[in-house]
Amino acid sequence: NMYNIKDEFISSKPIIITVSELPKSPANFKGIVGDMEVKSDINTTEIHANDALTYKIQIIGTGNLELIKSPEINFPEDFEMYDPKISEKIFEGGRKRSIKTFEYLLIPRFKGEYIIPEVSITVYETKNKRYKTKKTNQHRILVLESKNEEQADNIQNTVRSEKVDINYILTETLLKKKESNYIEKRLFIILFFFPILILILLLIYQKIILKQKYDPNTWRNKKANSIALKRLKTAQSCIKNNDFDSFFEEIEKSLWGYFSDKFKVSVSNLSKKSINTYFSKFNIKEETRASFISLLDECEFARYAPSKNKNFQMEQLLNKAKKVIVEVENQSQ
Repeated sequence: NMYNIKDEFISSKPIIITVSELPKSPANFKGIVGDMEVKSDINTTEIHANDALTYKIQIIGTGNLELIKSPEINFPEDFEMYDPKISEKIFEGGRKRSIKTFEYLLIPRFKGEYIIPEVSITVYETKNKRYKTKKTNQHRILVLESKNEEQADNIQNTVRSEKVDINYILTETLLKKKESNYIEKRLFIILFFFPILILILLLIYQKIILKQKYDPNTWRNKKANSIALKRLKTAQSCIKNNDFDSFFEEIEKSLWGYFSDKFKVSVSNLSKKSINTYFSKFNIKEETRASFISLLDECEFARYAPSKNKNFQMEQLLNKAKKVIVEVENQSQ
């Protein structure tokens, strides 16, 4: 039962790693090294305007997949795009076959035929010691008329770029001889001044009668409630149908659509940064701004969350969305 404790210092042998310089790279090389392929996929090729579709890009193979950033994609101008959801399955630091996925949520705003172009990445292949460009397929999408007339009305003021040249000059005309149409002087005077008289009476009614009848704050609240209910009409129907995924998507689209129309922000400039900019410009309270952005984040997270207790969550989320739209509407008067 006798023993002694003695400290012993041990060490491993050094490991020498030789790092080779990469040969002169092409201009579009982003530092991707390994043996990998890229492919793309879309969940549908035919969709109605203002509905959402999913576009995925997958990079599969071995190498430094963890360092790959989202590729540059020239989506059609009439598509509303959200930041991609990035997921990855990396094994042994990329030394074994791994997968990195970029998932984009796209919303086409106008009917027509569109093309999502091919996406390319340049990879330095260590086995062959050469640069190689890998490409995805392009996707052709047919966008039909919107099923929801109310959504179509909300988008109608969006500036759309029409890339067309000057039309040809017509060589034939359909001119007709104008017949003389005499109006009696007395009738002309009546017809000329009648609209002006009606306009004056309406102004008097608005300033005197309506001002006495309605309190300004009450009227403003009714108007704000009406706007909120109109925006969230589709989302309310999703609750009745227990359509979880569509509900959170409709809430998110309603908030973005309201912000775009209210502050005249084009679809291409929609972001949480622009929310901060315009809310500050119109003196929207900080609490309201935080609630608006938090609600967008909650919708985005809820779409991918488990379905447990979603009925209760949908009711809560609908009330929050209505409340924040009313607050923004009242504060921006």
